[in-house]
Amino acid sequence: MKTELQDVMDLLHAKRKLVWVNTYEEERFIKDLALNSKRDAKLVNYDILEWSAASGVSRVFTTPAGRIEKEIVTDKAQPKIVMDQIFAEVEKPSNAYKPSIFILKDFDYFLEKDEVIYRRIRDFVEIQTRTNDITIIVLTSNTNVPARLNRLTYTVSYSLPKEDEIRDYFSKFRDALNKKLALSGEEDKMIDDKLLEQLVKSSAGLSIQEVEAFSKISLASTATLDLSVLHGMKLDLIERTGVLEYKETKATMDKIGGNEAFKQWVSDIKMAFSPEAEAFGLPKPKGYLALGIPGTSKTYAAEALAGEMNIPMIQLSLSKIMDRKVGASEQRAMEAFRIIKANAPCLLLIDEVEKEIGGVASSNSTDGGTVSRIFAQLLKFLNDNKEVFVVMTSNDVSKLPSELTRSGRLDAKWYFGLPNNTERKEIARIHLDSTNKPYDEELLNDFVSATANYTGAEIKEAAQGMVKYLFNDFVERGQESFTTEHLMKSVATVVPIYDSSRESILSLETWARTRALNASGQEQNQSSQYADPNDIIVEL
Repeated sequence: MKTELQDVMDLLHAKRKLVWVNTYEEERFIKDLALNSKRDAKLVNYDILEWSAASGVSRVFTTPAGRIEKEIVTDKAQPKIVMDQIFAEVEKPSNAYKPSIFILKDFDYFLEKDEVIYRRIRDFVEIQTRTNDITIIVLTSNTNVPARLNRLTYTVSYSLPKEDEIRDYFSKFRDALNKKLALSGEEDKMIDDKLLEQLVKSSAGLSIQEVEAFSKISLASTATLDLSVLHGMKLDLIERTGVLEYKETKATMDKIGGNEAFKQWVSDIKMAFSPEAEAFGLPKPKGYLALGIPGTSKTYAAEALAGEMNIPMIQLSLSKIMDRKVGASEQRAMEAFRIIKANAPCLLLIDEVEKEIGGVASSNSTDGGTVSRIFAQLLKFLNDNKEVFVVMTSNDVSKLPSELTRSGRLDAKWYFGLPNNTERKEIARIHLDSTNKPYDEELLNDFVSATANYTGAEIKEAAQGMVKYLFNDFVERGQESFTTEHLMKSVATVVPIYDSSRESILSLETWARTRALNASGQEQNQSSQYADPNDIIVEL
């Protein structure tokens, strides 16, 4: 029996009056409860009644064959009707009374919107009569119990199916399908043990309903169970959240200039994800926090890491989670984290995380604690996470809550600073090569001197801008290779962030010196040693 189901059974044995069950799988929970209640000596005589705003009240019972069936008691679906029925049970004489479990689907909505309904639920919990033999289970995907009921109810999260449950489902499906394929002479479509295990691993984080939907869709389109169909279904789940974005990345580490210490670390990380490391018992890396000013390859490095590891990259926008409806933001966050887990192994990117979780400190007074609760979900995800590699980037570490950066949530904090001379030369070479236009080593050296205190993004902008000036000279006099004149014209159009943010950059650099690993591997940034671009004098 599932641990969560045992928790519910224990609460029923203890005659708790109000239980809040959080789940995405209503029918699975109801089926599990009904089947196990009939095997339980203390609950075997209980009536199980189900209410929904769409279909009214139905009695749930188990057939001798072990199937779950429902019998309509009333199709009147107003929440008042079911509350009247509950209180009618309370008031019945002893010879007509029967212990009951009332499962109320999505009843949390009415508890928030209807003061009378809330009052009647509270009266039911408070009155000291035979209601100890009646339990109300609020069945919902909303994790937030109304504050006024928080101390009167017991909460159970009915989790998604475990690996063994998914394997059991696929094994039964495989056996039936393989028999059919053998009879039709389609042995090439039969599912072997290797594919079965791949299906099980790839279905982690999905509900049983979603697994069943995949099986039916795949069978209809391919006549077997196809991993590519499962992959497509998971991408659809990502898109439907509205807060997650799937990113196809072709980025590679060799397109990043400098940052040699970080690249070496990435090489070690890749080894830690290998089958050999897993067999050895090495824990999988959790991820890292990338600090630095905009334009220092923090985001691109994450894309390159996903590309190097050949895993999907999913970007989460926490700011898009916010919703005006009570509890909706928290619900969207929970759904997003569920789908992220369902796509493991993957890389999760939270870009500029300080903006995404801004307002945590003042959340209780500004938004009723919504941002604070979403932040708590993020922390729980980071604590429990074992399969998703998480990358968070930040331009301003001073705005990050200390809880986010404490040891154990991620593997490392990396500081991406302004590139030094050697790194600027490497970055310039990468971007000049991408233009497919000739240049000489002297121009490359001039590029290094002309871009002191430039970020990698600003160096890229300068390199790409040179093409425009070369084209003008090509039209006028047939010039085909870059010159220092083209370089200086292009550099003059780029205003480095260092010029306007020197103090904050040096402050961040000072903070990172003893609190983060330097992506370049150097002890400190050499920005104060850079040459002045005005030292290069070119007659324009």
